[in-house]
Amino acid sequence: MGSEWPTVRLGDHIETCLGKMLDKQKNVGALHPYLGNKSVRWGSFNLDELSEMRFQDHEHEKYGLRHGDLVVCEGGEPGRCAIWKDRVPDMKIQKALHRIRPKKGLELDVYYLFYWLTFNAKIGRLDAFFTGTTIKHLTGRALVELRLELPPIPTQESISRILRSLDDKIELNRRMNETLESMARALFKSWFVDFDPVIDNALAAGNPIPEPLSARAETRRALGPQRKPLPKNIQNHFPSSFVFDDEMGWIPAGWESVTISDMVESISETYPLKDVEKVIFLNTGDILAGCFLHDDYSPVKGLPGQAKKTIQKDDILFSEIRPKNKRHAFVDFDVSDYVVSTKLMVLRSRGNVESLFTYFLLKQESTTNHLQMMAESRSGTFPQITYTQLETVRFTLPDCDKLLSYFCSQFLGPQFEQSRKRDRESETLTKLRDTLLPKLLSGELRIPDAEKLVAGSL
Repeated sequence: MGSEWPTVRLGDHIETCLGKMLDKQKNVGALHPYLGNKSVRWGSFNLDELSEMRFQDHEHEKYGLRHGDLVVCEGGEPGRCAIWKDRVPDMKIQKALHRIRPKKGLELDVYYLFYWLTFNAKIGRLDAFFTGTTIKHLTGRALVELRLELPPIPTQESISRILRSLDDKIELNRRMNETLESMARALFKSWFVDFDPVIDNALAAGNPIPEPLSARAETRRALGPQRKPLPKNIQNHFPSSFVFDDEMGWIPAGWESVTISDMVESISETYPLKDVEKVIFLNTGDILAGCFLHDDYSPVKGLPGQAKKTIQKDDILFSEIRPKNKRHAFVDFDVSDYVVSTKLMVLRSRGNVESLFTYFLLKQESTTNHLQMMAESRSGTFPQITYTQLETVRFTLPDCDKLLSYFCSQFLGPQFEQSRKRDRESETLTKLRDTLLPKLLSGELRIPDAEKLVAGSL
């Protein structure tokens, strides 16, 4: 049991290295991608916006990453860490990060250390080792002085295996959702941005193709019989010619340029929270890329004075703050006990466009980038938009309700339903992992009992 495990000094079991200082004036060598503090999340890496730094040949080993290295944040959220798995070749680390490798010949499982650090960082057990008053740091000197309870290596590996089986399933769900999302985005772009079915109809009818679309038309023509035809009844809902629109340029004949305000209205009524007995309060940080991060009742004492109550199923929640952070979600369940922050826009469908379709438009990368630019152009302490800015965003939509309904019912709806099912499964698995983690690390829960619990959930 945990009380029988020896307590060891971490530095006696690991080799650690702090990353390279970024200095564009002094650094020489070839450019290589590197991880910074913002690249490291809890248990994963954000590789979307990697920068490059110059490294000399003799620095590759010193600052390079291998599969299985543990990368730990020195500042920001000290102790935040993840295990590198070679997703990008020849990756290096910047000075804000520690690289940890277990010493050869000593029995320390890197995944056990990862889970130990993750748990102890989140419960504040590492705080006593931090330096700094306003900005906290976990220096290399402090890192090696950490004390941890170290069970025998077979027990470490069993604990890691149990927790990893849950994390692997969570990661698989995330990747499958990404694949479904990318397929829906590709089809949306083909139909409503590149206008491929309209180009196909125009080519078949011998109608002229506007010059800005000519390269796309040549690509479609070159595909010949390789083009996958749509069902005839759907293909016929696409026109076979283009017209010029002053706002959007060349668009399919009969289609129209619309704004967000043509599709949704903003529900802005607020009410005081001081007399509320209990609510589930959603702030901007409680939703992320379509996921609701908690469903717990909130202590009323800690809530702000005002909130938005009038939210309902099929509403869209969209944060006013930093659009690039993707704090948005589609409400697909009963929200009778929920209230939301006044910094979350509540968008409700108006007209014939399904709110799920509008939500899909709003979370497109091009829309996100446009809204982020608008937010950054405003004065203030941080990038922010309001519905006044949001409602000016334009899209091109067909005048055929059947076409939009087909896209939603055949593609968006099933994709969203499957993704939400996996999200909910991942939420359950995450709660199970977070419950098992301290009990396994302390030895309170025996390995066979934990294995049974996990087997019943996967």
